[in-house]
Amino acid sequence: MSLSRIKLLYLKEMREILRNWGLIILLVFFPLIVYPTSLLFLSELSASQKAKLESQKSHIVIKGAAYCPELVQMLKDDSDLEVALSDMAPQDSVPSVNKVLINVPEDIKDIAGNGKSVSIQIFYDLTDEESALAKLRVQEVLQDYKKELTYRRLDLQKLPPEFLEPVALNFKNVASEKKMVGQRLGETLPLMLIMFIMLGTIQVAIDLTAGEKDRKTIQTLLLSPLSRLEILSSKLLVVLTTTIFTTTTNFISIGLTFFMVASAQGKTGPIMLSAGSIVLSLLLSIPLVVLISALFLLMGIIAKNQLEANIYVLPVLLAGMLPAALPSLPAIKYDIWMNLVPVANTALMVKAIFNGTYTMTNYVMTFLSNSVYAVLMMLFVSKVFMQEDIAFGGLSDVIFVKKDQKMPSAGEAIVYFCTVLTLFYFVGVPLQTKYQKFGLVISLVVCLMLPAFLLIKRFRYDIRKVFKLENPGPVPLIAAPFIAWSFIIASQIYAGFQEQFFRTPDEVKKMMETIVVASNPQELIIALLVVAATPAIFEELAYRGFILSGLESSMKRPALCLMVGFLFGINHVNLYTLVPITFLGAVMAYIVVRTRSIYPAMLIHFFVNGTQVVLANYLTKEVTLPPYAALIALAVMAVCLKVIPEKQISRSS
Repeated sequence: MSLSRIKLLYLKEMREILRNWGLIILLVFFPLIVYPTSLLFLSELSASQKAKLESQKSHIVIKGAAYCPELVQMLKDDSDLEVALSDMAPQDSVPSVNKVLINVPEDIKDIAGNGKSVSIQIFYDLTDEESALAKLRVQEVLQDYKKELTYRRLDLQKLPPEFLEPVALNFKNVASEKKMVGQRLGETLPLMLIMFIMLGTIQVAIDLTAGEKDRKTIQTLLLSPLSRLEILSSKLLVVLTTTIFTTTTNFISIGLTFFMVASAQGKTGPIMLSAGSIVLSLLLSIPLVVLISALFLLMGIIAKNQLEANIYVLPVLLAGMLPAALPSLPAIKYDIWMNLVPVANTALMVKAIFNGTYTMTNYVMTFLSNSVYAVLMMLFVSKVFMQEDIAFGGLSDVIFVKKDQKMPSAGEAIVYFCTVLTLFYFVGVPLQTKYQKFGLVISLVVCLMLPAFLLIKRFRYDIRKVFKLENPGPVPLIAAPFIAWSFIIASQIYAGFQEQFFRTPDEVKKMMETIVVASNPQELIIALLVVAATPAIFEELAYRGFILSGLESSMKRPALCLMVGFLFGINHVNLYTLVPITFLGAVMAYIVVRTRSIYPAMLIHFFVNGTQVVLANYLTKEVTLPPYAALIALAVMAVCLKVIPEKQISRSS
C-alpha cells in the first residue's frame, strides 16, 4: 500500500466533492446558515407568540355566581380575566369564546362558618393553549380564595395560622446554574451530535461508492494500478474529512445559536463555561465518526446503485437514532455495560460530560471501545470490498442468485425471516398472550410453517433438502440429550450472573410460569407437547431448515451458525434470553451442518424445553450451582460435538 497513491486519489476525490455544488450546499450552507437561522427564527417566533398569548385577557364564564358573590368579585378584580355570568348547565366541552367554565355549587353559602367542604368544578380544554392559560389564571385566584376562607375559619376557632402548618418544608436546589444548563444540554446535544455525524456521512459515502457505480466510473478505478485497499483508504479519508468538518461546523453553529439565545435572556455565563464540554465531546466522537463513516461506506459498496443504497441507509439511520436518544430517557446512566454498546456509550458519555459527572477513566474506556469497533468495521468493509461480485455489482446480485434451483437463496431466507418476525410481532405475541398454550401452537403454525410451505410450493423446492430430512445415524441422537442438559446447566449459571445486572421483570417470569406449570399429570403432558415437542419441530424446520438452507450457500460455517443462532434468538422477542438462545441456536445449526440432518437439533430442542418444564413442576426449591459447573457442562458439550461424525455432501445432492 502506497501513501503517495492514497494521497493522490484522496486529493482527486476531494476536488470532485468541492465541485459538487449540491454537496457543498448540504455540507456548508445548511450548517452555517440554515440551521442557526431556523433556530433563531423559531425562538423569536415562540417568544413573540408566548408574549402575545399572555397579553390577552382570558374569557371565563361562571354558573351559580349568586351563591358566592365574594368569589365572583375576586375573579372580576383580576386584570387578566374577562368574567361573564351564565345560568346554563355546565358542559364538559368549553365554548370557543369562554375558555373556562366555573360551576359554583349552591351549598357554598356560609362555607366559612359551617366547617364543611364543597367542590367547585372548573371545565377547560387542555388541547387549547388559551383555555390552558385561563385555567392557570383561574386556579391562582381560587387558591387565594381558598386561603382566605381557611384564615377565616382559624379566626373563628381562635387558632393561629401556624396551626395548619406545624412543619415548614424548605426545599433548596444545590445544583448551580451551570450544572442545570449542563443537564438540559446533556439531554439534547448527544442526539444532535450523532445526527450531525450520520447526516454528514451519508451523502458523501453513497456518492463515492454507489454513485460511482451509477456513473460507471467504479470499473475504471478498480482496474487501475491502485490496489483495492488504497482505493478504500482514500475514500474513507474523504468521508472522514467531510464528516469531521460538517459535524464540527454543525456543533459550533448550534452552540453559537444557543449562546445568542442565552445572550438575549442574559444567561451567557453557563453557556460560555460549557465550551470545554463541547471540545471533549468532539474529541470523543472521533472514533464514532470513523465507525459510522465505514458503516455507510459499506452501505454504498453493497448497493447496486444509489437508490438501493438509500434503501439500506434508512434502517441503519433509524437504528442509530434509537441509542442516541437514550440520554433523554430518565434513569438511564453510563455504566460498564453501556460502554459496550456503540453509539449509546458516546451519547451517555456526552451527557455525563455536560452534567459534570464523567470520569476520565470512563471517558478513555468509551474512546477505546469505539476505536475497537471502528477498526473491526474497517476490516470488515475492506474484506467486502475485495469481493469482485459486490464491488462491481451489489449485494442483491449475490444473495438472490440461486446456486441450487432446489434450494432457497440467501435473499429468500432473509425475506422469510423478516416475514416470520413481522407475523410473530403482530400475530404471534397477541395470540400467546391471550390464549397461552393454544396461542403458542397456532402462532407457530401460522407464523413459521405457513410462510415456509408457501415458498416451497411456489418455487418447487426439494422439501427433503430444504428441511434436512436425512438420517443422522445413532451418535448424534445419543449425544443430543447430553448437549441439552449441558446447555441447561450453563444457561442457568449465566442467568444468575445476568440477574445481577439486568433483572428479568416479574411479568416475564409469570408469563412463562403460566405456560409451563401444570397442576396434574394430564396438564404436564399437554405442557410437554405444547412447550417442548411443537417448538422443537416447527422452529427447527424454520431456522435450522429453511433459513439455514438459504444462507448456507453464501456464508462460511462459523458465520452461518452464528447468524442462524442470532436470528433464532431475535425471534423469541425476549432481550433477557437473547444470549443463551443465540448460543443454543448456533450449536444446533453446527450440528445440522455437520450431520446434514434436522433430527438431532429437534431432539436437543425437545430435551431443553422438556427438561425445563419438568423442573418447573417438580423442583420444589431453587438450586444454586457453583460457577465451575458451567465449565464442566461446556466441556461435556464440546466432547459431544467432537464425537459427532461429519457427513460429507455427495455431488449428486
